[in-house]
Amino acid sequence: MSISDRVIPASKRYGKLKEVIFWLADSVAEVRAKNPNLPPGQTNGFLLLAYPWLAEELTVGAAQEKILGQNRQLLSALGFQGGKVLSELRDVLGNDRHLAECCLTPLRLAQYLDSAAVTRLADARQAGSTEDKLNFVYEEFEMSTYHQGSFKRAVLSHLFNFEMEGDSTTIDDVRIERLAPDTISRILGEPGFHAFLHPSKAGDCFVVAEEGAAATADMEWMQAQRNKVFLFGKLLQFYKDGVVHVGYSALHFSPEWVNRIRKPPLFFLGSTRQVPYKNGSNKWTMMTPDKEQILRWWKAVKLPRIAAALENKSGKLREATYRAGEYFDTSHQKFSASERLIALAISLESLFTPEDKESLSFRISQSVSQFIEGDPIQRQRIFESLRRMYSKRSKLFHGTYDLKKYEDGTFVTDEEIAQWAGYIRRSLLGFLTFISGEKRRAIMC
Repeated sequence: MSISDRVIPASKRYGKLKEVIFWLADSVAEVRAKNPNLPPGQTNGFLLLAYPWLAEELTVGAAQEKILGQNRQLLSALGFQGGKVLSELRDVLGNDRHLAECCLTPLRLAQYLDSAAVTRLADARQAGSTEDKLNFVYEEFEMSTYHQGSFKRAVLSHLFNFEMEGDSTTIDDVRIERLAPDTISRILGEPGFHAFLHPSKAGDCFVVAEEGAAATADMEWMQAQRNKVFLFGKLLQFYKDGVVHVGYSALHFSPEWVNRIRKPPLFFLGSTRQVPYKNGSNKWTMMTPDKEQILRWWKAVKLPRIAAALENKSGKLREATYRAGEYFDTSHQKFSASERLIALAISLESLFTPEDKESLSFRISQSVSQFIEGDPIQRQRIFESLRRMYSKRSKLFHGTYDLKKYEDGTFVTDEEIAQWAGYIRRSLLGFLTFISGEKRRAIMC
């Protein structure tokens, strides 16, 4: 994109904006000049003087409204024309499409104008600056406001432990981008070039959703995008073995200055994971040949019939697969192997626990091996592996595990967890094929 393409055209600007901003600045300067005992600095800046009138768009209690009313009377007595200020700000929003898209409300517009121009101009006016100096301040404001491109908002959702070929890819309506460390810091609202909340080996790929101005509120849109990414993240978990999950989602705006007025500092949904999985040495990797299959799966998941079946949680089979799927997903998010073992054990039992609890571990291990494997030798290996899983699960649940092995990480290893997670993934895929038309859970015993 060229520089000229980023300049907001005159058709989206308010022709009288300079006149309005200079009037707002003069209003602040006049109040200060007539009332020299006002405290200096931010307490007599434009935003704080105008706030008692601008706060009417907020939901406040009776006590707060009483205080705001008293402040309006006090400031009016000092000569500040709050009602006219509010009217002028509304005129700007009604006539300047770019500022309306970026700021939305008079309060946010006042916040931006205050930091970008009005109070600086008021200070310059009081200091006796020349018209050239005042015009230079306004030109700086105009450049930062209208020369950084049109308004856009984006939700960036981190794919923990995810790796891919290249720096950008699109799978139908899912766009995945690799972000630089300083960009990750910026979207999290952290200073510096490396984010403290995002360790470098946790993966630097994000699902990015981006749009221009829209009627949907920021948080509502952010949550909707996060819900979609959750579904995509679960699809990746089912597609092949390995640790991957959707971590945090951050909201970010363009132009950059919009973040100061519409984005709370250090704001994100979800949680950051401070410790990378296996120090980043075993990432869930999407190769180019995987994309075609993932695309087919993603399109299938969104088909109305399949989407409705997955959304429906009634019936024993669907209840079982839903619980198992939730704990399988949770196992990807846990840090320690022991925590993952607990989640996987619950997931497995949700699918295969028989009505008769006698010889539970034997029967579940046998059922899984028969369900997911046809080769007798492989069946035996799966059976023996799951028996070991249940042995460790019982020691963990009953507090009889070897404390030294637990503390040094050898009681249960990441390799064992990966193997058991693979068996459960294959089992879940098999059970999910039974959902359509099935009214009860199939017990394999």
